[in-house]
Amino acid sequence: MPSNSLSGLPSSPTNIFISSYTSNNNRSSSHSANSSRYKTELCRPYDENGVCKYGDKCQFAHGDKELRTLQRHPKYKTELCRTYHTTGFCPYGPRCHFIHQIQLTHLTF
Repeated sequence: MPSNSLSGLPSSPTNIFISSYTSNNNRSSSHSANSSRYKTELCRPYDENGVCKYGDKCQFAHGDKELRTLQRHPKYKTELCRTYHTTGFCPYGPRCHFIHQIQLTHLTF
């Protein structure tokens, strides 16, 4: 008789219920994170075509009048991006939390 590597399990089909843990706190924290970014970026389709299939329910801004400022961490873009300054490319692009281009201001006296 072949050995059954699943010995200890029932030989006939049984209903097995697997529960997944979902916390309401996880949902609310992710929702609040998303709501903090609400209308902080321009809607690409609206910007390119003047039309968005989501209309008033769109999470992105339809024009500069709807655009809100995003509250950033005080250290946001205070250090150089190692990837960008090593390879000349950063996969995060404008969303990177580090500095890509150094802005020099010229003072005239």
